[in-house]
Amino acid sequence: MAHGTSPARPWLRNTASSLPQEEQKPAQRPAPAAPKSWQTDAAAPVVTDRDTANALRDQLAARAEQAGVPLKTDAPVLTENADLHLVTDSGHIIRKIREVDGKITFMVPPGVESVSLVSRITYLDETAGLTQKGRSPHGVLVGEITFFEAGRTRPITDHLKTEGLSGWGRVQDKARWTQGKAALPLAHRRPRAIGMLAVQLRATGEYDITPTTERIPPIRA
Repeated sequence: MAHGTSPARPWLRNTASSLPQEEQKPAQRPAPAAPKSWQTDAAAPVVTDRDTANALRDQLAARAEQAGVPLKTDAPVLTENADLHLVTDSGHIIRKIREVDGKITFMVPPGVESVSLVSRITYLDETAGLTQKGRSPHGVLVGEITFFEAGRTRPITDHLKTEGLSGWGRVQDKARWTQGKAALPLAHRRPRAIGMLAVQLRATGEYDITPTTERIPPIRA
């Protein structure tokens, strides 16, 4: 704004004409960067195979020991109690009423035609280290299953005969591992009859029950 003896009036400078010719060109948007990938642009190769991970872990542990850096790891809290229980299709939890000689008995209400065997799970990686070969979840190893109802006793063998039954893992010596939540049909129920389900528990695992607010899953190749 310029002031003289005459009334004040605005005065604007033409800054565009005073700029060098090359600076008067409109700004150009930079070209987008080419996408990058871990395979070609990472500072170090990305590997996930077990042998490489084990070797790297051992190298880091050796360097820490040479440098006098203490290893700060808390031993996990383990239990062999699988906390086996039943869950109905409606979400009702059924706890055991007794356990004798490896057989766990549950009382099943009338009208329940299928349940899930639910337990804690363990990965061999968690308790035995990365060098273990088995990495699938293991719940409990179930042998014979018997259902008692209205004076009738019948074996349940679906878990041994049906290969794709949900929640079941590998078969082992006429028994089969659950994977934490294993489906079990109880077809042909008697009307209004209370049933008793006996499950033979052949083996359990070591389950990590370390209290934590955020559980980091085990590394798997």
